[in-house]
Amino acid sequence: MLDPNKIRTMTKLAIMEEEEGTEMMKRISHRKVDYVFSGIFKGFVAGSVCFILVMLLWFFYLWDDLNDFIVNLDVMQLMQDIGFRYLIFLAVYLVICAIVAFRTHTKGMRQRYIYLSYLKSLKNSYDQDRKDRTRSGQNKIKRTGDDRAEREDV
Repeated sequence: MLDPNKIRTMTKLAIMEEEEGTEMMKRISHRKVDYVFSGIFKGFVAGSVCFILVMLLWFFYLWDDLNDFIVNLDVMQLMQDIGFRYLIFLAVYLVICAIVAFRTHTKGMRQRYIYLSYLKSLKNSYDQDRKDRTRSGQNKIKRTGDDRAEREDV
């Protein structure tokens, strides 16, 4: 006989495995610290590339005015200003990357606990069914001629 609770639980498990299972396993396969540091490293690389591209676009946009500006400007002061802005941008961006990675890993762990609770409830329902069958006497022991006990479901 089909148990509707088991069917619901198995359906929930299948949906979780299909939709979120792969991503969840990628997230939680690492420790939280490692996952956050990998997110920070990816953010550092992406943020640096993004900052360089934005600066290049800004230089090309202001090219005519920039030639007059560079002639009258101290190069060291310009490099210090760009370096300071880069550090500020990178610090803010890496903090955001760390927060996102931390929350993503925490969400994955939460999904894992939900998944494991469904598995546990399904296992408990199967164990309960097995106990009920043995209590009700549905499993009988049949003796053969050579005194070996064999289980037989009735």
